[in-house]
Amino acid sequence: MVETAEFDGTVELGRQKDLHEQLYARKRDGELWRWVIAGREETNVGRNQMQLTPLPNDMLRITNGSDRMPVRLADNSTLPLLPPGQMCDLPLPVTIVVG
Repeated sequence: MVETAEFDGTVELGRQKDLHEQLYARKRDGELWRWVIAGREETNVGRNQMQLTPLPNDMLRITNGSDRMPVRLADNSTLPLLPPGQMCDLPLPVTIVVG
């Protein structure tokens, strides 16, 4: 693990969109947080790889925002790969593999 962070709402994880975004930068745009978790050259991570939304009852909604990269779940859930454009709700804790 390289970096950790806490957010008070939905957070989008992805790689740098341009050179002005710093690696591991966190910024808020309205209700949505964005966290840059990969450099521009790391094409195995989408620019808008996923959104994580906290839900009631210790649940988490994972939305794959990538148009080509799946989200890998490493928690032995019934859904080990979340295809591009799909979402699922899972009980916490959840382990997500990025890259």
